Amino acid sequence: MKPKSAADDSAKRVTIKIFGVGNAGLNSFLTASREEPARLYVNDFSHRGSGNVEQIITSFRGGASYPLAGRDELVDRIPALKQKYPTYAAFGASKVEDIFSRSDLRQAELREAHTFASLIMGYSGYSSGKIVGGRLPTQAQLAPIYAILPGDFDGDGKTDLLVGGNLYGVLPILGRYDASYGLMLRGNGLGSFVPVDMEQSGFVVDGQIRDIKKLRGPNGLQFIAVARNNDRLLLFRVSSPTAGGSGATQRARDGTGAQAAPRPPQPAAPGAQNTSSRPQRRP
Repeated sequence: MKPKSAADDSAKRVTIKIFGVGNAGLNSFLTASREEPARLYVNDFSHRGSGNVEQIITSFRGGASYPLAGRDELVDRIPALKQKYPTYAAFGASKVEDIFSRSDLRQAELREAHTFASLIMGYSGYSSGKIVGGRLPTQAQLAPIYAILPGDFDGDGKTDLLVGGNLYGVLPILGRYDASYGLMLRGNGLGSFVPVDMEQSGFVVDGQIRDIKKLRGPNGLQFIAVARNNDRLLLFRVSSPTAGGSGATQRARDGTGAQAAPRPPQPAAPGAQNTSSRPQRRP
């Protein structure tokens, strides 16, 4: 997944620039670490030639690397595997090294992911210009982040972040990434951020957020535009509260005030599946 990033340079005493880096998040069946990375193999595993390639995603379970795709999907893409695995029992919990030959794996273009966490990063003035950072709070890891907007949304003079994402078109084994309703992260001016309850921030968005932009209105008003995949544009008006007050108020498309969105159900914690759908096969 291509990360989404946003930068701000307001906390210059400690950092030159702060970057929010969106990623897939930690609420997924697909996991990755430096010791057990998620991998993508790209090669002509079906040996069709003419520039044909298949992409095989794998992740570790119990110390072994397994393909994310099940038997049916692999056979559909690589018909020769049907003879090798005529039944589901024969396929079983086959590791990637069992399914493909050493030469095919060795010749494949290999990419690895060591983390799917969304991050906060910065150039530190106290680290000789080195990039430093860490994970965004747990509440920001519940779904993929596609959009990040920095700004002072609570009126305390420090940079905050508005983030949003979700992704519906995924493999059934992963479950739909729909646990995010947008999130405001309050900054302390030193590179740390804490989540703000949606009832306090007023920033509540359902759907697949793909971009968040700040707009200037008449008489000094500021608005936040939220673009969603296959859905209407939402506008929020940035208020001028004291610290701790609401950070944004939803506005209708015609400029009239809109009712606050109902509070959605509490999403699952990272490590749980996004939806009730279950993986088709686990090793």
